[in-house]
Amino acid sequence: MQQSVTGVQNLHLPLRALAALFDPAGDHELLSTILESIREVVTFDQALALVEATDGWQCAMGFPDALTGLTWQTGPFFDEVAAGRVAATLASGDLQEWSTCDHAAINPFQPALYIPLRIRDSRGLLVLLRSPDREPFGETELIHARQFALVAMAASAMQAARSMEAKLAQLRAVVEGLRDREKDLARRAYTDDLTGLANRAMIEQCVHDILQRQPAQPFALAFIDLDNFKHINDYYNHAVGDALLVKVAARIAEVMRASDVLARISGDEFLLLVHPLEAGERVHNVVDNLLAKLKQPFHVDGYELFTSASIGVSMYPAHGRSYEELRRNADSAMYRAKNDSKGGAAFFDAAIGKAMSERMQLEQRLRLAIRDRQLCCAFQPKIDIRTQEVVGVETLIRWRDNNGEFQSPLSFIGLATELGLIDPITHFVVAYAVSSIDRLDEAFGPGKAIAINVAARQAGDLAFMHSLVGDLKASGCAERFIIEVTEDAFIAKNQFQSQVLPLLRDNGVRVSIDDFGTGYSSLSVLADITADEIKVDRSFIVDIHKRPRSQSILKAIESVSHALGISVLAEGVENFEELAYLLGATRIRFAQGYHFAKPFLLEEMVRTNGTRGDERRVGVERSKPQGRPATLLRVARTGRLD
Repeated sequence: MQQSVTGVQNLHLPLRALAALFDPAGDHELLSTILESIREVVTFDQALALVEATDGWQCAMGFPDALTGLTWQTGPFFDEVAAGRVAATLASGDLQEWSTCDHAAINPFQPALYIPLRIRDSRGLLVLLRSPDREPFGETELIHARQFALVAMAASAMQAARSMEAKLAQLRAVVEGLRDREKDLARRAYTDDLTGLANRAMIEQCVHDILQRQPAQPFALAFIDLDNFKHINDYYNHAVGDALLVKVAARIAEVMRASDVLARISGDEFLLLVHPLEAGERVHNVVDNLLAKLKQPFHVDGYELFTSASIGVSMYPAHGRSYEELRRNADSAMYRAKNDSKGGAAFFDAAIGKAMSERMQLEQRLRLAIRDRQLCCAFQPKIDIRTQEVVGVETLIRWRDNNGEFQSPLSFIGLATELGLIDPITHFVVAYAVSSIDRLDEAFGPGKAIAINVAARQAGDLAFMHSLVGDLKASGCAERFIIEVTEDAFIAKNQFQSQVLPLLRDNGVRVSIDDFGTGYSSLSVLADITADEIKVDRSFIVDIHKRPRSQSILKAIESVSHALGISVLAEGVENFEELAYLLGATRIRFAQGYHFAKPFLLEEMVRTNGTRGDERRVGVERSKPQGRPATLLRVARTGRLD
C-alpha cells in the first residue's frame, strides 16, 4: 500500500514539474523549474536543456551553469528523440552528436536519459547525465521520464494553443483599438467638441446624402447667428460664453424633429437642416419658435444672460442645388435679418442675392484698393467753441475708386473688419497722418493734436498696438497723437487697460473714447479708466436744444467727466442752434461737426493772402446740410475761426 501511494506521488511529480509550462514567466525560469522538479523523480549529476537552432542544438540552460551555451551539430539521434522517442543509454560515445561537442565537462560515455521537450515554439531536449562510475538510469526512472515526456508534449501543445489564443486575443485587442481609434477620429472629424453637435463637415455630408438619395425631396437650411455674443465673451469670460453656447444648442434642439440635423459650424454660428420639408409653413413655425426660445434668459454660472439670434433661411431647390450655394444664401439672409433688426429672421430672395453679389464685388474691389493704394485720408477739425480755435484734427479714411468717386467709410469699414483688412488700413492711416504733419501745421498752426481711430478689436491686440505705437514713435512726435477707441475696448476683459493703456501713456499718446453713450456700460466705464477725452455721440447732440432727455444725459456726462478731469467733445454739431445750446447751457469746450467744417482732403485746401501783413488764411468750401447756402471755413495760421 505504501509503495502504491509512493508511486502515485511519484506520478504527480512530473505533472507538478510541468505545471510551469502553462504560465511561464520566461524561458530561463521555465527550464530552472523543470530541472528542480525532475530532480525529485530522477537523480542526475548533470543536465542539459537543448534547443534546436538553425545550425544545430544549443544548451539554453545547463546544470552546472558552465554547460550553458554549448552547441552540437544536428544529428539523427537528437532528431528522433525530439520527434517523441525517449531512450536511455549507458554508453553513447558512438553518437554523432556527442562527437561534435568538445568540452571537458562532458563525457560521451556517461549514462544519459533523453526526454523530448518543447521550449516555446522550438523543439527541445532535456538530457540528464550521470557520471560513469554511477549506475545507469533504471526502468522506473525511464517510466517517469516517459510520463514526463507525454505530459511535456501535451503541455507544449496546450502552451502553443494558449500562445495562439493569446496572439489572437492581442490581435483582437489591436483590431478593437483600431476600431475605437477610427470611431474617435470619425467623431472628431464630424462632431463639435464643445456642444457634441454635428460640425460643418457632418452637416455638409448630410446635405450631400440627401441630394444624392432624395433629389426630389425639398428641405431647408436655417443659418443661426447669436447677436452680441462677443460682448458676452468680453464682459464675462470665454468659459461663460462656452457654457452659453451649450445651453443655446440644447434650446435649439427642443424645436427639432428626429430627422432634423443641427450643427455648430463656427464660434456662435449654428446651421439647422430641416428635412424632410413637407410644407413651407413648417419652416416658418420652426423659425418663429427658435426666435422666441432664444430670447428667453439663460442662467449660466449664476448670471442671467439675455441674448437673441438672427436667422437666415434658404430652401432647396428654390434657393440653390448644392450645399455650398444653400449655405451661402442662408448666410446672406441671416445678414439681412441682422442688419434689419437683430433677433429677427429673413428668407432668401432675389433682392438678397443681388445684395450678396454686390457685396462680393465690393470685397474684391476693396482688396484691390488696399493693394493698389487707392486709399487716402481726410481731416476734420476739432474746435474750441469758447475761443474759436482749432485744437486738433481727426484723421478719417477715404476710398477713391477708379472713377475718382469716394466710397463712404460706412460702406467698407465694417467689411474690412470682417475680412481682417482693418489692420493694414489703420497702419496706412497712421503713415498718411505722419506724412501730412507739415501741411497740417501750415494750415492750423504747429502742435495741433492728430486723432487716429482704432477698432476695439485692434485695441485689445497687444502685438498690433505695439506695432502702431512703434509707428508713432518713429514719427518723432508721438505726443501729438490721440488714439480714438469705442467703449467696447475698455469694457472688454482683454489686455487694453492692463497693458495697452500703459504702453500709450509711456509714449505720450493720449486716449479718447469715441461714440460715447452708445455702448452698454457708458457712465460706469469712466470709473475704471483714465481717458483724456470723451466724444459724446452725435445721437445725443442732434436737435439737443429741443430734447430735454438728451440734455439731461449730456449734463450727466459733462458732470462726471469734469469731476474726473476728462475733457468732453460734442460730435456731429451741424447747426447754429445746437452750437448755441452747447455755449449757453453747458461747460463743454470742444466740438466737431459740419457746422464748423466737413472732412477735407489736403489738396482741397485753398490758400489765400490775408489782410493782415503776411498772415495767410486757409479755407475749405463746403455745402451745409439740407441745401443751406455754401459757407467758407477760413483758418488763420493762428488756428482761429473767422
